[in-house]
Amino acid sequence: MSVDINYVSLLSENSGDALKTCVQHSAQPLNRFCNSCKVLVCDLCWNEQHADHEQSDVMEVAGALRNKLAQRMEYIRKTVIPQLKENSQEIEMNRQEYLKHGAYLRLEITDRTKHLKSQLDLTCESILNELNEREEKDMTSLESSALTTKEELNQFAALLSACESAIREENDKLFIKYAQEINTKLPSMNHPKPFQSLRPPTFVSTDSINRNAIEKLYGYLQQENSSVAIGTERVIQKQETANHVKVIIGHVMTLNLTNNDAAYCIRTLPNGHAWVGTGAQSVRLVNLKGEILNEVFLDFYPYNLAILGDSLLLSNGQSIKSIQNGQLTDFYNAAPFFSQGICRTKDNEILVCLAKRDGGKILRLDGNGKILQKIQFNANGSHLYRSPTKVSESPLNGDICVADSAENSVIVVDKTGAFRFSYRGLEGDSFSPFYVTHDSFGNILIGDNSHFRIHLVDKDGVFLQHLLTVEDGLYSPWGLDVDENQNLWVGTLSSKIWIVEYIG
Repeated sequence: MSVDINYVSLLSENSGDALKTCVQHSAQPLNRFCNSCKVLVCDLCWNEQHADHEQSDVMEVAGALRNKLAQRMEYIRKTVIPQLKENSQEIEMNRQEYLKHGAYLRLEITDRTKHLKSQLDLTCESILNELNEREEKDMTSLESSALTTKEELNQFAALLSACESAIREENDKLFIKYAQEINTKLPSMNHPKPFQSLRPPTFVSTDSINRNAIEKLYGYLQQENSSVAIGTERVIQKQETANHVKVIIGHVMTLNLTNNDAAYCIRTLPNGHAWVGTGAQSVRLVNLKGEILNEVFLDFYPYNLAILGDSLLLSNGQSIKSIQNGQLTDFYNAAPFFSQGICRTKDNEILVCLAKRDGGKILRLDGNGKILQKIQFNANGSHLYRSPTKVSESPLNGDICVADSAENSVIVVDKTGAFRFSYRGLEGDSFSPFYVTHDSFGNILIGDNSHFRIHLVDKDGVFLQHLLTVEDGLYSPWGLDVDENQNLWVGTLSSKIWIVEYIG
């Protein structure tokens, strides 16, 4: 919507004299209005050209035009200009929010880069360039929108001023002429469309370092369909969920790890403490205040951990290590597979995720690392898994739940290894599950890195609700665990640990 007209010139004092007499008969005043031709004419013109036309009273025509112009003035004053001012504010808010989110993305990208080998440098540079180019493009678009909105404000302000000048004209003949000239150039008075925010991209990353999928590992930018709001701590109200299941979410709190260390994995203890595998190549014992009670430094990144008796089991990709009484020993050698997800079962056995180019499998190990069970194929002999990354056992029926990053799905089998179902997120949404765990009710909790949210799914794969989303401030959910008090602990790559109290 634009106004390409100099309204002030239409009402200049010099042009008024020319409107008092007829153009064709300079001595004749304009004292008639031809309703058929919509023009002011003199008596001679009427007799010569308009005698068979419909004539209207000049005062009545002027009154009708005044009313119409007054209505348009009111529309501009109360509707058009307020909407344009609101658009200007929305543009500035969007610009600042976009830049703030971009700053966070740079922090996350840089944090992820330091954990990769030198061969990822080119990928990092490519992603950063893509972010800069997209941000530059979108900033240019926002600045263009701001300039366009400012121009529209100025144009409609000038239009309003011209209309006000015209409405004050006491000479009806002059007013009719002014009003007609304005109306011939007046654009359609459509309501300005509300400003449509540009959505900043999110950084979508894979789970662990996969030598066969470096680019997928590093991550990529994805444009979001909703606005991003960054928060720190809040209480979420009761929500209605699918199948009339109610999940009451209570207080939500966050802990911050020192030195911006990523929280790769979390295992909670009955006393309210938790072991956290960090991006500083260590495992830390923390309490609900975020205080470090103990820390063991490693020479590898702990992708996942499990607690077996008085031992800590740690997965580093090539093997599973055991820490007991401060001593680090080998528990299971995964080569030539890549190991990442591990968990302890209710029978004190260990489930292990193993991945390789031609498929993956789940192993059940006893307390000494001996293989008790292998889960690899379905009833048709096809691979169940491509790249299993995290695993959890249901406390109710022993179902084994696996997040497969290559399949973008969560695959559930029973304790014998028979396929039950797979969960692929909500219809129409992208889905990147990178962590799974269970609560005491047998519900499955899934960390989705495609949209940065936690899915709550029942034991049969029915979606119940999201417990945390990016709108709550959640970014890159990584480690998940539920403690004995039904608190969900969520580790993130941004060094923040969320603790969510809920009742399923």
